[in-house]
Amino acid sequence: MPQTLPQVSEKELDAFKSLFKKRYPTSLSVESILDSDGDEALEVTLTFADNVKDEDLRWTNVSEGLEAIRQMIWERDGGSRYVHMRLRRKKELSGEL
Repeated sequence: MPQTLPQVSEKELDAFKSLFKKRYPTSLSVESILDSDGDEALEVTLTFADNVKDEDLRWTNVSEGLEAIRQMIWERDGGSRYVHMRLRRKKELSGEL
């Protein structure tokens, strides 16, 4: 299994903005995890601004961007680990719910 994590630059993330219909993520992080089956996987967290509405994060508004980012990361990782995607608002990451 690859030990390094695929990286996505801010410039690359900016290139995906047009694929998000309402609002786009402000940052992206990649972590190596064990999934529920105990397999090595990647977890990609896309962070959105705190003022993003729930409706802006509906599948119909984010699916094209999520799938493009998932595919790019999967290819960079050599297709060896499943890529799980998470959407979070900035305040959810800092525990200020």
